[in-house]
Amino acid sequence: MQLDYNTLYYIEVDDEMTITSVDNSIACGIFTDIGDYTDEQESLREFMNLRKGGYLGVMAHGDSMIDAGIEDGDTILIEPRIVPSSGDMVLARYENDYTIKYLYRDKDAILLCPANPDYSVITFPEGVEPEIIGVVDKVIKKSKSLPLREIKAMVKDRTNKQREIEILENTVREGLMDEDHAWKEDVPRELIAVWTDMVSAELGVSRKWIWAEKKWGLKNLRISYNNAVESVRFGEYDEIVKRILAK
Repeated sequence: MQLDYNTLYYIEVDDEMTITSVDNSIACGIFTDIGDYTDEQESLREFMNLRKGGYLGVMAHGDSMIDAGIEDGDTILIEPRIVPSSGDMVLARYENDYTIKYLYRDKDAILLCPANPDYSVITFPEGVEPEIIGVVDKVIKKSKSLPLREIKAMVKDRTNKQREIEILENTVREGLMDEDHAWKEDVPRELIAVWTDMVSAELGVSRKWIWAEKKWGLKNLRISYNNAVESVRFGEYDEIVKRILAK
């Protein structure tokens, strides 16, 4: 299946990748109504009830963001879970219309700014503001007719990296790593090996021993894991890592 640039996609990363489409495009020029939905399609509002790993992919329409490298027909991946900061490029909604612009805030107004001098800034006075659906994460040029499997792989890779960071931070809090995510010297090599086995399964890492040995400059983790399995402390190590993964 090829990516259809006339379609808004919802991409959900969970145990199984799912994708739902809604026919329409998002304005990079003027506001445009998102349109009606059939009984089989969820509304954009319902799309916002995202679980971890959910993304929106929208087709750009117009040229108001041309100086930011977004052209008519490009596909934009939107990250709905990031809290936008002033200066971020966002997908915004106001009075049932949607647009992609730079978001700026000052003490008196909220501004949606184009990246094309031929277009005007959209100004919202104090007390009036658009709904920010999400922050622009990536732009896929229309010249790249990406297969759906590549879109899924890209989103899954990003989600795995986020999960890896969470696990490393949990390992720091458990007292096994320092703030730079380096293993502390007093951590048993067998515990590191059990951690590697369980974390690599969580992240879907292939060639787990090579992954960990290159990342931390270790050697012979496979042997350490075999020693751990035979050790009376294996159950203790297993519980420690389960606690890390559960946080």
